[in-house]
Amino acid sequence: MKRWIFAFSLVFITIGFTSCLKDEDVDNTEYLYEMAFVTRTGFSPSFTTDEGKILNCQMDLSSDTLFKLGDRVFLTYSWGDTLNHVAKSYPINLKSYNNVVLKNPFTLQPDSIDLFYNQPIINLDRYGISGNYLNIIFYTYYSALPPNSCELVRYKSQESVTPGDTMDIYFELKHNTPSVFADRFTFRILSYNLNSLVSEFPHVKLFKLNVEWTESKDGKKSLDSDFFPLRSTL
Repeated sequence: MKRWIFAFSLVFITIGFTSCLKDEDVDNTEYLYEMAFVTRTGFSPSFTTDEGKILNCQMDLSSDTLFKLGDRVFLTYSWGDTLNHVAKSYPINLKSYNNVVLKNPFTLQPDSIDLFYNQPIINLDRYGISGNYLNIIFYTYYSALPPNSCELVRYKSQESVTPGDTMDIYFELKHNTPSVFADRFTFRILSYNLNSLVSEFPHVKLFKLNVEWTESKDGKKSLDSDFFPLRSTL
């Protein structure tokens, strides 16, 4: 958990309110981290998580233009007074947030050529599935030339042509740029929408995802995860 906090300490966008902590005080608050969409703007915004929880900011922020309706954000927050909250709606104390890049995976057909660049990333910091989204948080070197995107490429040539209740899906995360500055880096938070995959295979109950990527020091790496789709989000 300490590594998680350290990794984000330089890139969080700080919310404009005054802390009551003195310099010598230690913040022992237990913070939570969550992906969500902005569902209400203004001085007291609200957010809806991928699992349907509604998070209501209970303090007034310094500006009513920090958030745009429908934006995807990564939140750091603590619980507010939840004693009398309504079902699935919770007051929160918002500490900070990051804007999230929302993308669709790219599907490479078996007879197609992979034209994406694949510059090694520095490291993958956090990976997880929430709702029908695959969330990846990582560091890349700074792009020297366009294009500069991060693509999640799905290789259909490795998939079964007759899937059952369970299906294996093979992805590769690629930093799609021809050249980088090796002495400069940038921090990225991306959510890949898996709804197209769910629609393509309506009878699959479990997708077994294999995600590969290449790091500059350690070479090729991979993670396996189980994805149980939420059909109601389609």
